[in-house]
Order: sequence, then structure tokens, then C-alpha cells
Amino acid sequence: MDAINGRIELFNAQGGLVPRLRITVELTNKGDYAIDLVSMLSRTFVNFSENDRPQDMSMGEYLNEAYLDSNLTFTMTTTAPTPLNLLLPLDFDLLGGIEERRRGRDVVINLGLRVIGRERLSDGQPGTRTPAIDVADSRTSSTYLTGVIAKSTWEEFLKQWKYPSGVGDPAKRIAEALEGAREARRQAEEAANAAKSASELTAVIGLADAYSKEASVLWRRSVGWLIISLLVACLGAFVMYRFVSESLDAKFSLPEATVRAVVIAAIFGVFTLCLRIFEAYCHLEVVNRHRVNIGRTFEAFKAAQPTERAKEIMSAITADNLLAFGKSGFGGKDSPNQGPLAGASELINSILEKQPRP
Repeated sequence: MDAINGRIELFNAQGGLVPRLRITVELTNKGDYAIDLVSMLSRTFVNFSENDRPQDMSMGEYLNEAYLDSNLTFTMTTTAPTPLNLLLPLDFDLLGGIEERRRGRDVVINLGLRVIGRERLSDGQPGTRTPAIDVADSRTSSTYLTGVIAKSTWEEFLKQWKYPSGVGDPAKRIAEALEGAREARRQAEEAANAAKSASELTAVIGLADAYSKEASVLWRRSVGWLIISLLVACLGAFVMYRFVSESLDAKFSLPEATVRAVVIAAIFGVFTLCLRIFEAYCHLEVVNRHRVNIGRTFEAFKAAQPTERAKEIMSAITADNLLAFGKSGFGGKDSPNQGPLAGASELINSILEKQPRP
């Protein structure tokens, strides 16, 4: 009776351009004669088990054909088992399909094996029979050989095959891709916001520095106009002292009083003009110092706002205070004094009214 039993003894991972699973099978010839191996047909299927129990009793899903590790011929005697090494190609697509379905379970390899050989007589001569025998599992008497690869061993095989983690799980790949896209978008938004904030801060600091330099210039000018105002005041005081002293003379006439009043009014007007320019420069210097303080505290005030909308409003208020020009304090409608000779006419009238009529 022609019969061959077998069992899967060992699994090993073998690398290369295409990952391969080495399956070591031990064959036992139960027939009455030795058989020279001519060819072999093998088909592999994959199933999964958990806690050493298969999820179902079927052969599972078809994987690929396994082939002999070498082309050497050998003879299966009736006296001793014959080891057989098979190689099962597993490209990344197949591994991806296995990983998609495995879900952390053990891998069950089911091997359907048919041996085609030629009879070898006891005297070493070839016989006439050419049997084709399906190998039965010596453990279960099933028509296919079964071997279990523990999940820890399978994961080590994946590392040896350099299989990237997560490639076989489409849901995981999609989740990772979405997470990567969200992270890239978040980083881009953060970079854009950082660039926007940096540009705002750079602009505000640059403008604050410009206002600081301008404030220093305005302060020097205001000091200069203060000195001029004091000189004019001193001149006016001296002239008024001389005029008052001479006005005590009884021969002091109306034309002389008029001329002197005009001179005093002119000096007073010049003094008023110089003082107003001094006040205008002081006003502008204070305004620029205020803008400098706004610019230097802008980032702290903006960071303290609770929402992005509040930060935008804060930026708008800051821009308005930095860029909007208020009253300059110089001549015109925004000046507190409408003319350099304001009140001079009242001064002249008061002098003339006190003079005796001829």
C-alpha cells in the first residue's frame, strides 16, 4: 500500500529580495518500497488561532506554492524519515494581507503536499511504478500538514523580513495618514501664525525704535525753543523795564507811547510764538514716548488676550495708536493759541487808555 505520512517540524525566516518562509517537513514512507522523488506539488494556506485553538477548522486562505530548497534528488526509504526543506515566498502584499487578518493571533500554516516519485527496488534498480501520493499529517491523519507559528515568533520573522510595522493594516495606515496630515496642517498653521506674529512684532519694534529716535530729536528741539523763549522773555522784560522807567517822564507823548506799545506787543508776540513752538515739540515728544511704550508692551498685552479675536482687536488698537497722527500743537486749528498776537491788542488798548490826552 502506497502511503506517506509527514509533519511540519520547524519554521524559519529567510530574507532576500523576496521574504521567504522556510518550512522543514519530515516525511515517513509507509509503503513497501523506496521511492525516488521526481517532483512535488505543494499548496499553502493560512489560518489563525488564539490560545492554541484555531478560529475555524477550514484550511484557511490560499497563500502560494512552496518549492524545494534545492534541486537535488533523494530517495525516501522505508526505514528512516526523510527531511524536506520547502521555501514559501511571501512578498509584502501577502504579508500585508496576513497582518490585516491576523490581529495579534498565532499564524497557522496548512500545507497540502503531493509527492510524485519512482519505485526503487531493493537491489537499487528502478522499478516500474510511479506513484503520486498525497502526504497525510502523522499527528492528525488529515490530508494536509499543519504547523502553528506563535505570534511572538511571527513578529520576530517580520523584523527579519524588514516588514514595516502597520503596512498591512489599511485602517491603521489611513488613521496614521490622517494624523500625519493633521499634524502637518497644525505645524503649518503654527508656522504661519509664528511668522505672522514675528512680522507683527518686528514691525511694532521697528516702529517703536523709530519713534524713540524721533522723540529724542523732538526733545532736543524743544529744549532749543525753550532757550529761545527765555531769551525773548528776558529781552521783553528788559525793554518793558526801560519803557516803564522812561514813561515816568512828564514829556512822554502819545506817539512815543504808541511806538513803545507796538514794540512791546511785537516782543510779546514773538515770545508767544516761541513758547507755542516749544509746547508743540514737547507735545510731540510725549506722544512719541507714548508710542514707544505701546510698541514695547505690545507683545505682552497681545499674549494676555484670551482669544484670537481679542488678539486681533488688540493688534488693531495698537496699530491705530501707533499710526494715527493726532494734533501736532503747531499753528492752525489744532493749536491752543489761534495767533502769535493773541491778547496783544488788549495790551495796546490798556496802555493807550492810561496815557493823558494832550
